[in-house]
Parts: sequence; C-alpha cells; structure tokens
Amino acid sequence: MSAGISQPPDEEFMEADKNWELDKLYLDLASAKHKALTPVEKKLLRGLLCGCSPAEIAKRVYHSRNSNTVRVYLSNGIYKYIEDTLSQQLGYSVKLKNWSHVTHLLENAGYKKNFWSEQQVNSLIKHSSQQKKLVFRDECKTVIDWGEAVDVSNFYGRKTELNTISEWILQQDCRLVAILAMGGIGKTAFSVKLAQEIQDQFEYVIWRSLHLTPSIDILLTDLMQILSPNIEIDETITLNQRISQLIDRLRQVRCLLILDDFNSILENHNSAIKTNYSQFNQRSEIKYFSGYTGYSELIQRIGNCQHQSCLLITSREKPPELTEIEGEKLPVRSFNLTGLDINDCLSILEDKGLNTSDYTDINILIDIYGGNPQCLKLVATTIKNLFAGNIYQFLEHRNIIFGSIRRLLYQQFHRLSKLEKYILYWLVMNPAITDVFTVSSHILPVSFPKIGSRLILEILEVLQQKSYIQIKSAKILITEVWKHYIMEYLQEKELYSVTQTHYNLSITDPHFKSQLIKDLHEIIIQELDISQISSSTNSEFRVKLAVDE
Repeated sequence: MSAGISQPPDEEFMEADKNWELDKLYLDLASAKHKALTPVEKKLLRGLLCGCSPAEIAKRVYHSRNSNTVRVYLSNGIYKYIEDTLSQQLGYSVKLKNWSHVTHLLENAGYKKNFWSEQQVNSLIKHSSQQKKLVFRDECKTVIDWGEAVDVSNFYGRKTELNTISEWILQQDCRLVAILAMGGIGKTAFSVKLAQEIQDQFEYVIWRSLHLTPSIDILLTDLMQILSPNIEIDETITLNQRISQLIDRLRQVRCLLILDDFNSILENHNSAIKTNYSQFNQRSEIKYFSGYTGYSELIQRIGNCQHQSCLLITSREKPPELTEIEGEKLPVRSFNLTGLDINDCLSILEDKGLNTSDYTDINILIDIYGGNPQCLKLVATTIKNLFAGNIYQFLEHRNIIFGSIRRLLYQQFHRLSKLEKYILYWLVMNPAITDVFTVSSHILPVSFPKIGSRLILEILEVLQQKSYIQIKSAKILITEVWKHYIMEYLQEKELYSVTQTHYNLSITDPHFKSQLIKDLHEIIIQELDISQISSSTNSEFRVKLAVDE
C-alpha cells in the first residue's frame, strides 16, 4: 500500500456512518436485492450518502474522470434497490430521477440518525399506504422545450388512449412507444397533449418534429445541449459514441423525448430478387432515406438499453426496427391511433358551426371520413361555405374527396408500391373478401407459381404497418374515405367503369376486366423488373378475378 493512501479502499466514505443507519440500510437493500450487497455497492452507496456525485465518486475511488462505470453500477443496482425498498415501505411507486435524490428519499424514510422515531416512521408508512400509486417528483421544476409543438387548447377526446399510453410510460416503464396512424388522425396533437398531462413526472420534456428532416448529428447535438448544457459537445466522436452519451444521460435523468412526424425520414423500398423465372422473392420494405440510417441505430439503442427515460415517436409508418423489439409485455410498444368516437366528432362539427341535430346525415359523414379529425374540420368548412351548412346536400353531391383532403390522401397513397396499390384496388372493389386466410386465393391479380400467397400476405402486413388497413380477428378493414379515394382514382385512370355506382363494387364490366388484366400484366412485369418474357413463360400467367357472376 502506498504512503499516499490513508485508508483501505473498502473503508472509503466511512464518514457516512456518522449520520446514517448503515447497517439497517445494508440489510433492507439486501432484502430488495435478495442477497447481500457487495463491498463495491456498499462503497458507492456511502459515497452517495456523503453527497458525492457519480463523477466525484469515480475520481475519489478510481482516480478517473470517466464516471460511466459508476453510473451504470448505480443505475443497475443501488438505485433499483432503493426504489424497491421505499416502494415496499411507502405503498406507492418511488422512482429515482437523479443521484441527488438519494439522501432526500432515505432521510424521509428514516434512515438518517436521530431524524424520526420508529413510531413516526410507522405512522408515515400507514398513511402513505392509503395513497394512490404515483411516481415520485422532487421539488425542482421540469425543464420543458416544446420546439414547434402545436397548440392543443382545442383538443378533442382521446381519454382512453391517453390513459393507456400514460400507464405504459409511468407505471410499466416503457422506454420506447410508437404512435401510428394515417395522416390527419391527430398524432401530433395527441403527442403534445400526452406530454402536457405527464410532464410533471419528468425532469426534462423535449418535443421535436422531424418534418424538416434534421440529420441525426443535428438532433443529437440539440438534445445534448438541453440535457447537458455545461458539457462541451465533441463533434469528432463517432455516431455510436454520441448515442452512448445520450443514453448515459437518459439514465441519469428522467426525460420524455418526443419525435413527431418520424415518417419524414422513411421511404418505401421495393426489391425484387430473381432466382429463376418461376420463383421470386419480392418485398415492399420501409427503410430510411439515404443519410438517415443513424436514426435506426438510435431507435434500437434506446429500445434495447436500460434507462429511466422514454422516447415517443409518431409516424404514419412503423419504423422497421420496432417489429423485432416490440411486444405487449415488453418495454417497447406501438399503438395504432384510430378515428375519434362519435361524440368527439360531433364536438368538432359543432365548433365549426354545423347543425348536428340530424343524426342520420351526421353518422354518414363521420363514417365516410372514419372519424378523422382533420378531414372532418376540412369538410365542415366546405359544407359551411358552399352548402350553407346543409350536410344532406353535401352528401347528395357525392364529391367527398376534394381539395386538402385529396392532397392529404394523395401524398400517402403515392408512397405505395404498384403492387400494394393493386392489392388495395382489389380489396375495395370486392368488399366481401375480408378473410386474411383466404384472401390470396380470391384477389391474386397475376400469379407466378409458388409465390402468390406469400407475396399477398407480405403486402397485407406492410399495408397494416403503414396504416392503410386494419386487421382485427383476421378480418381486413378499410376505412370509407380510402374506399372512395381509390374508386375515384380508378375512374380517373379509366380502370373503373363509370357505369358502376359507388355502392356496387363488383367487377361486372367486360371492358374493365379486359383493361385491368392488361394493366396488371404490364405492372407486374415493371414491378419485378423483367425485361424479356418468353412466350412459354408468359403462358404461365394465371389471372384470377373475383367476379360476382
């Protein structure tokens, strides 16, 4: 032992014994751990009780400026033992947000010498056990950076959805949650409203939109400047190191981070791999735009690494990483946001000045737009301005896809591959075909041997991930607004007979059948990138039309 060391390493921070009931604390934390604390854990605990930060403990014990090891030890051990011990004693959930909370919590729990009598402690426990389960908050104000978050003073409904996601984050400790839905359904407003409702449970709330597609480097710099304003940003370190810095900070503090409009950095990638002509493996995949794959690493790391914060994203399409790491009982989950219920839709229409006394017309209008709040607001303005507020006259006009609603749907629809579009065409024109188990045998437009059924199921899964369809109890559901949009689109392309009504979607027109077969033939060739097809191979095409004879 060198002359410079005045006490054995295991005796570091023993001055804590003067003020704290160490033996009792060791015993109680060991009970939470289910085995005795290690000498290292006791040493780190004493350091915290002496008021030392993780960085100060690392410098004093390990003579190092790098506190990562100490922070990980604390997050994965001591902090959890303290949380479990105090939660058991007090009867509600206790969460440690920062090392500085340790002494405050333990002092209130009676572990500081001469602080409370045993009778006072028991009285506190009895009183606290009657309280509702809650998350501990210290007296410091939450640091909130809303960025360009929208105003949600006129927010409609979503109480059930808000309660569900709040429980995921606060009670079930989800660290990554994706809110998925088609455009206009209110994902952005929902994320802001949710953050407002639970902001007091976090030390930091940061809301950012990816609409202008910031690079991952710009985003990480922005976040670290908020979370660690006194630390100089090193632009020379690797992306993995920068993400590690962020996650380390997410372990130290409790942060709610929202990334809105995540689909802005996603693209649809269509691949066709040819092994021989009769066997193809074709998928339509959701991938990141070139230069944005760093977000994939960020998503995976935040979802897989242990920390006390939560990343919430909103998107029209599910990021590809989520499928592998999400689950109902896992800390990574996704939630499909659907249309508003009828009462909330009525509130929107009434606020826009429409008379909602005729429930028949109102129900039809709400059903057509699937409770989509943005569509309802847009159509309400048109009904007010052009039809003197008369909903019946608007419905009689039959042009329900127009203006901003049409642009909204167009932007989403044309992100689909050609095969995905054609699957939607067939689903819309054949409403009786809804069973996932039999759909491929009915709506397969052009079938190559051995790949048809698999290809159809893959496309259905992608369409569900992109929020174009819903599959419930193995039944395929398409909203009315998409049905109308697709029928109008087919009419414009002269692929849908103008003699058909909006309510008779069966294929009965011979001209349409002939034209569709021809177009499908050409589209499949283009989609699979087949430059030449021999006459013998061409004879293998099989066309199956779901026709109501």
